[in-house]
Amino acid sequence: MNNPLATLFEIDDFKPPYHYKGDFKQHLTELLKKFVTELKSRKDEILKSTVEISPSALDKTIASVEHLSSQIIRTLNYYYDGDLKEAIESIHKVMDKKLLSDISPSSFETGTAFYRVRKKRSAAGLKAKELLHIPFEQRGKVLTQRFSIPGYPSLYLGNSIYTCWEELHRCQLDEIHAIKYVNLRAIKYVDLTVNRFLDVSWYVKNNKEKYRGDMAFLMKSVRTWPLIVACSIKVQKPMDNFKPEYIFPQLLLQFVKKAKDISAIKYTSTHVTLRSVNDDFANIVMPVKSRNDEGYCSEICNAFNYSKPYSYELHNIESGEVYQYDSSELEFMNPSFSEVEIHTGRNVLYGNTKLGRFELNLKHQNSLHSYIEVINEDI
Repeated sequence: MNNPLATLFEIDDFKPPYHYKGDFKQHLTELLKKFVTELKSRKDEILKSTVEISPSALDKTIASVEHLSSQIIRTLNYYYDGDLKEAIESIHKVMDKKLLSDISPSSFETGTAFYRVRKKRSAAGLKAKELLHIPFEQRGKVLTQRFSIPGYPSLYLGNSIYTCWEELHRCQLDEIHAIKYVNLRAIKYVDLTVNRFLDVSWYVKNNKEKYRGDMAFLMKSVRTWPLIVACSIKVQKPMDNFKPEYIFPQLLLQFVKKAKDISAIKYTSTHVTLRSVNDDFANIVMPVKSRNDEGYCSEICNAFNYSKPYSYELHNIESGEVYQYDSSELEFMNPSFSEVEIHTGRNVLYGNTKLGRFELNLKHQNSLHSYIEVINEDI
């Protein structure tokens, strides 16, 4: 599909992963300006290529992208000036009704499996309670991360054991303890995943029904790209205390915390190399919705049932490297992706890896437990 809106995302600067050199604010300002300029330059070509977009609709889209880009830079300036109140108010202006309808159109259906992994050298395993979010009385342990504000607990989940392991910087496998979360209600989320931008033409072709046609998806992609890229730029100096790449993710987390009908943010892991548009290596963050002196956020925790925690070391001893799954189950074990890149340039079937088999064992744990059982340490 040689659509001028689709080919906009074939420009290297607009495709993930998003790296930069030099000053963050200058880079983001110039990148958003380039995106707006490229979009405007394609206006006539876009209108000639389709009858699905009227001139007025295209003008509105261009104006909304230009306004969103300006508001993002304005928010950044407030933050750099130390005016956090204005920055927070500005992010609320960014997240207007139209952008929200574009960027949070989906929910995780009831019964979706998520995973949480902790690193701890202990073959004895962990209690399930130790795999909830950091309790309020231990908020001093909450560090600054892309979607983490120091001292403010949130629940972090992955859509696979592999993604969780990458987030732990590929720690020793015998140190990991995992648990499966299964949601009891639909969870609406803000979608910041970037894999679709690797090959927009292919993605649209294979998701027509989901997006009600090519142009509807492309117009949404154009309108949401500035915010998504502002939250997805890789950290340039990981050892610095202040990371400007975290400004927008953390402000967006505060917005979701106060939102009544949105509970989570779904975002692509920046620790995984995306090779294909099919690669959905995603994390989910859910900010706590309550403020307590101790314990956990019941609103979040009651949204799930839980498997028993599982130690990789004990799994390895139990399995004896013998697995009873057929090849088709191993190939399609995780709907988010089929292959992973453990060594650079070498793709392997996820189900054939030790992590994949570890996840498959968790996946087959059908005996689930409630939040009440978890905090009472019944599991």
